[in-house]
Amino acid sequence: MSTRNQPQPRQLKMKIDPKDEGGIYSNIATVLSSETELIIDFGMILPASEFIRIGSRIVMNPRTAKQLLMALSHNLRNYESKFGEIKLPQPPTGGGTMGPEIAQ
Repeated sequence: MSTRNQPQPRQLKMKIDPKDEGGIYSNIATVLSSETELIIDFGMILPASEFIRIGSRIVMNPRTAKQLLMALSHNLRNYESKFGEIKLPQPPTGGGTMGPEIAQ
């Protein structure tokens, strides 16, 4: 059987702009969704602050979001097998926001 007409998988290489190499620190994330996309806002809240500073917003389609979920799950399992269980103080609350509890 010939494989001439079958597309070959591309070998993609990742490249990051040097100004982005340090990343953006986030200790809180909010997830919003519609039928066609998911929006994830990554932010930082400081103690005694009443504002969350959003450092980055990622918009993706549901398929890519599910691939991200699977990759995060896989990597967290690997992390916990090396370093032990990640203990959370309590389940995240408040409409899809993950991060420090904010006193009202």
